Amino acid sequence: MKENLIDWEAYNRIRDKYSHVSSFAYWPKNHSGNCAAPLLAESEEEFKQKLEGKIHANVVIVGMNFGVNDEISQLMSYDSNTIEDLIVSWKKINNMSNQYGGCYGKKALNKAFEGTLVQGAYMTDLIKFNTVEKNWEATGVPSKKQDGIDSIIESTPNFLEFNIQGLKSELYDVVGINKDPIFIFLGDKYFKNPKVKRLVNHYFPNSDLYKFSHYARPGYTTNEFIAEGKILVEEIVNTTN
Repeated sequence: MKENLIDWEAYNRIRDKYSHVSSFAYWPKNHSGNCAAPLLAESEEEFKQKLEGKIHANVVIVGMNFGVNDEISQLMSYDSNTIEDLIVSWKKINNMSNQYGGCYGKKALNKAFEGTLVQGAYMTDLIKFNTVEKNWEATGVPSKKQDGIDSIIESTPNFLEFNIQGLKSELYDVVGINKDPIFIFLGDKYFKNPKVKRLVNHYFPNSDLYKFSHYARPGYTTNEFIAEGKILVEEIVNTTN
């Protein structure tokens, strides 16, 4: 599974376009503390030393949407924000750190997938494109609660399909994949949604879809994440072989 490795050129495209929504499930061993710094490389030489051959989009881990903290709430409260304003602000909040920089990601995803074909996988959110966008800028659709997203999906025609179309553009035009990836959805919500499955299968007909517990699942221990990850990886391997 080496078709969708990330090279220096692809890494730069991702940073230029989607650094506010993207990251990779790769936690280097040479960092201290519970939270790793984002995977940033400022030169091709640094990329080769730190990341070459270690990050990929053979597997894509898909979260739901931006969560909301006080900083994000304040940002989204300004009606006068243009798309360009929002993107600049998002990139100040997240820089290759969405789903990555927090300790939850390391506790769950790193421990569960270290040394497996999932390690280094591209990470992004499913719901991040607003229908006013012309070039898939990913201005974000943050919510504090799940029902906030549900109401938007129900009230906005083609909103869900628009976002999955955007995901296809993100992966093929920016990340630069050569074939449909394996998708791992975080949590049950969208994985069990028949409309989501139908649309993902339509736009990615050769992809297999799997589920893994959300990295912030309440009360779930690291050992439980590891056990679940082992079962998931075995399932993927058995399916792809």
